[in-house]
Amino acid sequence: MTNYDKYIKLKGRLIKGDLYMKPQTKNKISFLLYSYFFLIALFYPMQYVSFDSAYYTEFTFAGLFAGLLILWTVFAYHRPVRLTDPSDRRFCCWILVLLVLYNLFSLYINFTHSRWLWEQFNFSLAVLFFIVLLIHGAAFFRQEPLAVSVLLVFQVVTTILGIIVYYLGYTSVSFINGMVIPVAKDPNYYETRFSWIYYHKSQYCFVLLLFIAFSVICRKQFKNKWFFPVSNLVFLFGIVISHTYTALFAAVLIYAGLALDALRSKLRTLNKKYFLLLIPPVILLAFVIWRMSRERNIWTLGSRTYIWAEGIRQILKNPLGIGTGFGPAKFSVPGISFQVYNCHNVFLNEMWRFSLPVGLLFTLIFVSILIYSLKKKFFFLHIGIWIAFLISLGMDYSLLGREFTLTFFYFYMIFFLPNTKEQISD
Repeated sequence: MTNYDKYIKLKGRLIKGDLYMKPQTKNKISFLLYSYFFLIALFYPMQYVSFDSAYYTEFTFAGLFAGLLILWTVFAYHRPVRLTDPSDRRFCCWILVLLVLYNLFSLYINFTHSRWLWEQFNFSLAVLFFIVLLIHGAAFFRQEPLAVSVLLVFQVVTTILGIIVYYLGYTSVSFINGMVIPVAKDPNYYETRFSWIYYHKSQYCFVLLLFIAFSVICRKQFKNKWFFPVSNLVFLFGIVISHTYTALFAAVLIYAGLALDALRSKLRTLNKKYFLLLIPPVILLAFVIWRMSRERNIWTLGSRTYIWAEGIRQILKNPLGIGTGFGPAKFSVPGISFQVYNCHNVFLNEMWRFSLPVGLLFTLIFVSILIYSLKKKFFFLHIGIWIAFLISLGMDYSLLGREFTLTFFYFYMIFFLPNTKEQISD
């Protein structure tokens, strides 16, 4: 065999992705990379920011490992397991088209108005990570279910650590610009809040909703029958000490979806006793609504309807976005007695910060994932999860650039992870 023949053979093997590695070796490397990603994202989410503000996330360690996982996954797993279905291919192409359009509009806005490229970079990285997982993720997670178990344990451990920190007298721990800074409780503040390793309590609660949704989806994987209920009680307690009743209401909807699926599976042999499954979530839902009504006007959703209406007016007034003016900028809201610094809605904030077309494309990517996930696996549980997520994303600025990669990773794990359909229907 000539050197040229050897080169052609080597090139063919590289294109196929063999890498001269055994599948076990590839999986071990992938397992280590995913484990480091989980550790960084859930325990040490260091980020570097501008203007000393979490609104202006630049480099993140979680983003670094997401980038490494993208490169490694594409390089090591050559067969797109999930894309044998034409609808999967069309969906990936559609998301990719939206991502390209998002970047084209973002580049124009950033170079002419906003002057802020990092949000575009972090969001694009997260969506690309999601696409790569859709194409190649099954090749790893089907062979290494231990990775799922590790994530399930890590999300419980980080929540317990947060609860301990709360009772030590801190409201959060900041990981910004290479510094780890515990933030003590303010005795003069009108309410006790807790945000753990996140900037705001709404962001912490959105992550807790991701934890709850993933644990419910993968509940059949718990070998210990007590781990699932105990872990969910831990997550719910985290929401309670954060003082976010909106997230508690959203969590109830996830459990209600699970109960409805269980009820639906019994319809052929329907018995009145099956309706007892709905009693716990209904009682909890009533309690949460009662608690919310004591502190806020639930008819205006805590004045959110006023804020959204004025936020839309501000967006139409500044269709190209306010860019780096976000943060110090504030606006008065008819109907309430104070000024606000953001639209209290993730999607409206993207439009106000980065322009109307960029924000619309940002929103369309979320909506596309929602619609396709329900089309692929239609369950009441999935509906409950999405409503819970949209409540959290729609009521507060609960998703910042640092959590983009973690959020889209969980979207894949919750809605597209192989074999979850069987787990839900059992």
